[in-house]
Amino acid sequence: MRNKVSFGNLSVTSSSLELLDYADVVVRAVLENQEPRKTSRNRYYFLDVDLDYLVKADPTSLSLYGRFVNDTILEREQVLIDGKLIAQPEKMKTAPSAFFIFNLLDHRLTYMPETSGAPRLSTLGNTMEFFIKRKHDQILRERHKETGRTLTNLRQDFPLPAVHLTPIVSRLALDDFVKKFSKITSISIKVIKRNQDLSPGELFFELADEVGELEPTSSRLEIQGGKDGLNIIKAQEFIGDVAEHGYEDARLVGLDRNGAKISGSNEDFSLSVVTDAGPEEARGRAEHLYAQYLELKRNRQITIQRDDAKEDIERLKEIHKKHG
Repeated sequence: MRNKVSFGNLSVTSSSLELLDYADVVVRAVLENQEPRKTSRNRYYFLDVDLDYLVKADPTSLSLYGRFVNDTILEREQVLIDGKLIAQPEKMKTAPSAFFIFNLLDHRLTYMPETSGAPRLSTLGNTMEFFIKRKHDQILRERHKETGRTLTNLRQDFPLPAVHLTPIVSRLALDDFVKKFSKITSISIKVIKRNQDLSPGELFFELADEVGELEPTSSRLEIQGGKDGLNIIKAQEFIGDVAEHGYEDARLVGLDRNGAKISGSNEDFSLSVVTDAGPEEARGRAEHLYAQYLELKRNRQITIQRDDAKEDIERLKEIHKKHG
């Protein structure tokens, strides 16, 4: 079976801390999750989850992996029989799933739907945010009981994290998507706080410097076109440059070839590959999909710019020893 695999950046930061500072929260939020995240019609679970090196003895491959499941009910009201609509209400339980890998060093996420109707990547992001923030509160309450420090004081030292899951953009997919436009009237760029690597672009370094003292977890840049809209070719190049690293959530608005309003964001032109699903067993599937991720890094379809990671590697070893 061949499946479509997509990729994103999971940014977990606050005004003063970043991903590896929140490693205990992120790891425990997934590994210790028992109760589902509930919505009006769905229950979202993490199953078959584990934390381990996906390349033997290589701390940089330390990853959380497992299945993301939507336990829900399908409902129908009527069926078509011999050309006639017949009322025939029926309900059926179903649990579509996807497989995910989250590499702690790169903070990149690999995501593969395993069934039709699997949850979207954005739904995984919302669910991880829910569990991370709930686990953050639980850990602070544990420390409050252990140390006697007030919750207010603990929250000052260990602020509530901002969680953003942003699809990584494919330039080829972006090129195809832009072809739908006859005019681009506006571009909106949400600039999300980085973890340890930086995406290029002097414009965004300048923006970060301007607002840095405000300690934001994200900023937004709005670009409006005039009567004739923005230069489509330049807009395409601009979005490709700033969004391919998965930190900038770009949104295009304009008109299609028929003059109807059209819009799209990273998820509409995200990086994806079609590949074999790999083994059914979770560890084997994780190793198989992680190899696909490494291949995209080698081909620079996924780019990482990072300072010397020696200190991070020591912290990853500690996390593996504690939770692996």
